[in-house]
Amino acid sequence: MLELPAELQLFLRERGVAYVEAHEVTARHWASSKRAFRLELADGRRAKARLLLAGRSAERIMMLLDVGGASRHCSRVIAGCGRCMLEEWIEGDVLSPSTRCPQVLFSCGRALADIHSTPVPAGLPTAEDRVHWPERVRDDLRALGQHGLLKPHEVEALLSIAGRTAHEDTQCGVVHLDFSADNIVMHHQRGPVCVDNETVRTGPFALDVARTLTRWPLEGDTRQHLLDGYASGSGPADLAQLDWWTLVADAWSAALRVAHGHASVDAQLAALRRRVRSAPGERH
Repeated sequence: MLELPAELQLFLRERGVAYVEAHEVTARHWASSKRAFRLELADGRRAKARLLLAGRSAERIMMLLDVGGASRHCSRVIAGCGRCMLEEWIEGDVLSPSTRCPQVLFSCGRALADIHSTPVPAGLPTAEDRVHWPERVRDDLRALGQHGLLKPHEVEALLSIAGRTAHEDTQCGVVHLDFSADNIVMHHQRGPVCVDNETVRTGPFALDVARTLTRWPLEGDTRQHLLDGYASGSGPADLAQLDWWTLVADAWSAALRVAHGHASVDAQLAALRRRVRSAPGERH
């Protein structure tokens, strides 16, 4: 039988969780920094055990996912301590990024709005979530230039675009930041359920919508189906700010992937370069 990391073994043993089989389900590009396992429990049920990224807190994630829309559209946490977390197993297949079904996209947009309606738990420390995003996007763009992934004139053009269109006055609350097809299972009662919730935190709603749109390649009508679902659920994000937050999301995602040693940032770089080419007066 596959042996779990010692930290997870101790966590499960202290909580009396007996399992008869374990299968690793970690995405390959994360295998060196965080891990996830499907457990066949001794009582016949299934569960998922996680070893979170360093610095993440299972207790904090539990607080954020315990009420409201987050509890409906995110897999429920059974127990957590430090980097270790045990959560329910959601049966079914994750959505394909190529999904174009209007009803599915609409329901996913509505689910994201529902997550955003989750009240921030009383007593939750939010200081660690506070980011000055105009400064952060500048740092991320410069880092991509320093790694040779963007040319100097591209960095300068993007810094100019970011400065012209920045939004600092935006609504914040509970956000997911990884709500995309490859993390979503369609549940027969709860609708879309996100099965990877390690990134949940407090932050700008508009960034969360932008992050979904950059992670999930939707265009035209398919993109609109998701946004219509979000609006129908009274999602609080100001969608008029999406253009700037999409720039933030692309730069942030690319910089994070580079920092964690991911093989490819091609999609994010391509999106950033399209902005440079379409900017008035920029060199093509």
